Amino acid sequence: MFARTAPAIPPALLQHGQKIDRLLARAVQLFDQNRPEQAIVPLDQYLSLRPQHYDAVHLRAELALQIKDFDNAIKRFMTAISLKPLDWRAYYNLGLTLQEYRRYGEALRVYDMALELSPTTCSVLNNRGVVLRDLQRYGDAEESFQRTLALDPTFLNAYVNLACIHVRRHQLAQGLT
Repeated sequence: MFARTAPAIPPALLQHGQKIDRLLARAVQLFDQNRPEQAIVPLDQYLSLRPQHYDAVHLRAELALQIKDFDNAIKRFMTAISLKPLDWRAYYNLGLTLQEYRRYGEALRVYDMALELSPTTCSVLNNRGVVLRDLQRYGDAEESFQRTLALDPTFLNAYVNLACIHVRRHQLAQGLT
């Protein structure tokens, strides 16, 4: 979708690890300022020098997701998972990407993998419930939202999603679609 190549890196920069680290710091700063397209340039430069750096790979995948470059995001989250297979965050973000892409069955499987690694992460449980709702598996979705609320009674999105399940069930019971 957005094919980019990293601009050439000056040789002086290659000699100084501290300067290289500034590329990553600048990318993070731009990401935090919600400037994803500007963050890509220093991050791609950084990754050209340190392609196996998990946090940089994961951040690059998040940037791809943010600009809706889903194929690239999927590829990069898969790379992040291969670098650090026990970190639930990459699975969670891969699930978000697949969910955005409306690949619900795959998203559900990935969320389940994230939950194996981090069974009490409310955002994973909640998004898993959203996928189940979109698959019209309302009972399973309700269970996922209930588990979220049992872990964190202040997780407002779970209440909203649970209410949507009840409204949808009422519509179905009334013959409304």
